Amino acid sequence: VAVPFHGSFQEMPPVQGDINSYILVLSGGDDDAHGNQTTMEEAFDQGQADWEITRYAGILHGYTKWGSDAYDLFADARSWESMMTSFTELLAVPGKVGVNGTVEESDPCAVSRDESLCPPEESSPSAQSANMDSSAYSAFG
Repeated sequence: VAVPFHGSFQEMPPVQGDINSYILVLSGGDDDAHGNQTTMEEAFDQGQADWEITRYAGILHGYTKWGSDAYDLFADARSWESMMTSFTELLAVPGKVGVNGTVEESDPCAVSRDESLCPPEESSPSAQSANMDSSAYSAFG
């Protein structure tokens, strides 16, 4: 998985062969370094890449650089969540190697905040209070 955040794509190099990585481009809608999106898409298609481009309306180049004039909390958090979702969906979840050399599957709930991967919790009062403010972990649901 290749994930450029507010990358600079002014000129695409010639594509030589297939692009084997999933490409997730995340940039601001007002990012002057984004370059020609059509040219980028054509290059990705020429390389038979599986790709996605997300642009955030009104957002400038450098939106993840804390303290800069371009910093935007919404775009920063949203782009990070998008990258993590891609990692969860496209990369192997690491397992544990047991004593006898067998691979035990790891708990996907430990590596993702995607509630659809987690079994429903019991409705005990402690489980309810532990989940009381789960919305604080992801402002974007």
